[in-house]
Amino acid sequence: MVQDQRPMPDRGLGWGRYVSKEADRDRLGLLERLGNVLVPIITVAVALMFLDVQAKDLGFFTSGFGTVEQLAFYGSLLFGMVPSLVRAIIGRRNLGRLMDIISSVVFITAGSYLLTVFPFDFPHLWEYLPTALEAILSWISNDMMKIFLTIAIVITAISTVYNIIMYWKVRRELRSRERDMTPPA
Repeated sequence: MVQDQRPMPDRGLGWGRYVSKEADRDRLGLLERLGNVLVPIITVAVALMFLDVQAKDLGFFTSGFGTVEQLAFYGSLLFGMVPSLVRAIIGRRNLGRLMDIISSVVFITAGSYLLTVFPFDFPHLWEYLPTALEAILSWISNDMMKIFLTIAIVITAISTVYNIIMYWKVRRELRSRERDMTPPA
């Protein structure tokens, strides 16, 4: 058996090594692809639950929950499943990472808007849940949910920057590998 005699690039420590490992893991296996199908299923179930809460007019959605707020809320919720669907269909992590970036921008935009207008009354949401869950969650107030949403927006913004960097670096690494594998003409 003849081994490839080309020298392996020195990945060193830090980003280069991490990017190389991410490029190695770019293709998803069948189980990972199937696992990515679960996210859209769960997302649709959550969206249907909120639609039921809205239809029952339990008071969770305030009078300020108009068309724009509904678009921001349901749109960002449903768009959040796009990265998983892309990974499940295409089977590539890095392309999914690009969709994560877009989904994160949608969430940051919608979340920031919803935080500003805050058309929710969370104590009414707990009434929708089974009694055992209502008792566990009843201490969470609107102010606490605003803090949680703010933290989620900040974490999403940080992860978006990270995903942008990783997307470009892994993309460059994958393209470099493709060029190295292409036989000379």
